[in-house]
Amino acid sequence: MQLPVWAGYCAMRLAVITLFESDAPALRRTLHECIPLMNRSWNISMCLYVIDLVAGLLWLEQQVPDSLGLIHLCQRFRIESGIARGALFDVIVTQRIMTAQTHLANTTAQATLFPPEMSLFDTIMIIQTML
Repeated sequence: MQLPVWAGYCAMRLAVITLFESDAPALRRTLHECIPLMNRSWNISMCLYVIDLVAGLLWLEQQVPDSLGLIHLCQRFRIESGIARGALFDVIVTQRIMTAQTHLANTTAQATLFPPEMSLFDTIMIIQTML
């Protein structure tokens, strides 16, 4: 049981690096590898990090409303579960929220795949179909 968890964490670390490098195709490939590992271990912390990384992927692909919706959902899931992101990731997410809200204030409202009342399970299901 531990092997998929450790392999998943390694894949997520690689995904973080590709996110910081703004390499959307590599990030999408790496996240595609994370999903089966996450499904085998079903570790809530891993799920939340994958959601954060997918929000970053959507940001890189300029899908700002979906990215912002996913960020807000992940924040809600983190508060409910009591699992923090970490200082560096929190700074990045806060910057993205501020930038996205500024960007969206200048455009018409757009629907998102991730409404605020969505459950963690439903969120993961949509992410799996996206990747």
